[in-house]
Amino acid sequence: MACYILTTKKRDQRLFRKILTDPHIFETPRELLLAIHSNKRGPILIIDLEIRGHEKIGFQTAELVKKNNPNAQIILLAEDSRLANYCFEYQVGVLDFIIKNDRDLAFQKRLLRAIEKAQYNLHKIFLYKTNFCAFSKRNTVNFN
Repeated sequence: MACYILTTKKRDQRLFRKILTDPHIFETPRELLLAIHSNKRGPILIIDLEIRGHEKIGFQTAELVKKNNPNAQIILLAEDSRLANYCFEYQVGVLDFIIKNDRDLAFQKRLLRAIEKAQYNLHKIFLYKTNFCAFSKRNTVNFN
């Protein structure tokens, strides 16, 4: 499953291309939002909180995504933990908040684990919706 990534850091972009099979990398929130606009099932997003020196642009982007697609699975990345409290302020339902540190093996494992969890969540959501729709169609009451 494709991951949509918002980051301007070239080092991070290289890492994502190395460890993920199908990364879609964007450098501006606008590009990202346009790319996921038609994804109704729920995209998996990896959002770097700091874009071009603006610390909270990642939160604002996540907020817009969730408003338009509540099934979106969002993983936030930051250089340090001081921005973690804003997850509650923006109420974006973050799947994980990962500190980048040195982008070492522990970082990579945690990121891959979060992506697997996101895929599982989307599978459950889609399966539930499919089963609910099938159940609703079978149990329609005709009042004529």
